[in-house]
Amino acid sequence: MNLSPQEKINIFKDLFKGRDDVFATRWENKDKTKSGYTPVCLNEWKRGVCIKIGRGKCKDCENQKYALPNDYYIEQHLRGNKSYGIYPLLNDNTSNFLAVDFDGESWQKAAVNFVKKCEKYGLLSYLERSRSGNGGHVWLFFNDKYPAFKSRNIVINILRELKVVDQFDKDDSFDRVFPNQETLSGKGFGNLIALPLQGELRKNGNTAFLDLEGDLRPFGDQWLFLKQVKKIPLGILDEIYSKFNQKEKINKAV
Repeated sequence: MNLSPQEKINIFKDLFKGRDDVFATRWENKDKTKSGYTPVCLNEWKRGVCIKIGRGKCKDCENQKYALPNDYYIEQHLRGNKSYGIYPLLNDNTSNFLAVDFDGESWQKAAVNFVKKCEKYGLLSYLERSRSGNGGHVWLFFNDKYPAFKSRNIVINILRELKVVDQFDKDDSFDRVFPNQETLSGKGFGNLIALPLQGELRKNGNTAFLDLEGDLRPFGDQWLFLKQVKKIPLGILDEIYSKFNQKEKINKAV
């Protein structure tokens, strides 16, 4: 699909919407033995302002000035110049999407089974290979903000039906759900999820979305695929949430 850079950015930011007041960049130490994500701060490394220069920690800094996730940063990520991540859980404890992280040797089988199970409930979901290539994220996009406690409840119940998680344990193929919390504690931003379609990693098929009908190969045209993604109406989510809630009430009563 022949799209301009701006058209690609518009498609991307319409789907991958986390907090709009902060986002994070990936870092590695010099010998690449450690890596992580930190909020993008416009005061980073400024003398007399950034306390990291004196070995302080960002969380203790009074001069935080977080950058906003605008088109410039999205383009840097898509071109492969940077790797960014977003915080799914919004200030009102809702999110615009939910993603399930699968890892381990059987991540592909577990992820595909989850996608198929979601389809039975009328939930369309989409599989992305992780940056390492040894795991994947299954994304569900909502057509508006939805309470995290409800969306997490729906997905965890589906995972239980697949025997991926139970009350006491979880399968090795399952890592976590994003957002990882139902509510913000007030002390942080909640768990971060790495953004897909990182330009350099995509060259090896990582951070790309996979064709479940094509032996889990990346879609040849990622932008055509993204343009065809369907968001889930909130009414459908509410119906499924109510069904699971009713089942739980019956089980408790028996």
